[in-house]
This record gives sequence, C-alpha cells and structure tokens, in this order.
Amino acid sequence: RNWVPSRKEFNPKDLNAIKWSLEVLSPYRQTHRFISEVQMKFSFFDSMVSGTPDLVLISDTDCQVWDFKTGKPNEEKALSYWFQLKAY
Repeated sequence: RNWVPSRKEFNPKDLNAIKWSLEVLSPYRQTHRFISEVQMKFSFFDSMVSGTPDLVLISDTDCQVWDFKTGKPNEEKALSYWFQLKAY
C-alpha cells in the first residue's frame, strides 16, 4: 500500500528478510500484477471460507498465492498451512 517505513525502524534480521523477498519477487515485476493483503471469501464444500493471503501474483497465464509464515516450522503447523494454501 502507501506506507513506506524508514530503514531505522527495522533490525538487521528484518532488513535481510525484506531484501530476500524483493530479490525473489523481482523477476515477476514485469509479468505479474501484485495484490497484497486482500481478503478472499468463497464457498468451499458448503461452508464459507475467508482468508487474507500475504500476496497474490496474477499474470495472463498463471496465478500464485504467497503466504509468508513466521516462527519455527513444525509438522502440526505445516498441515494447517498446506490446507490454507490449497483452499486459496
């Protein structure tokens, strides 16, 4: 969106994560539209599901959902994250 924080607001670890994200996303700048933090609602097996993916990349040929996770990964969390991404 339109919020641009000062570099002073981030610690070195956060700056490295931001740098990595920008490097990974850079190849998509010319070919995809970026949609960030927009809530999605849809019917899924007779239930309403809503979620807010971190980033959706849309082009003429594909659509990718990017949802960044923080903290240490574990098997229990991985299953719910997998379901979340598949539902999107």
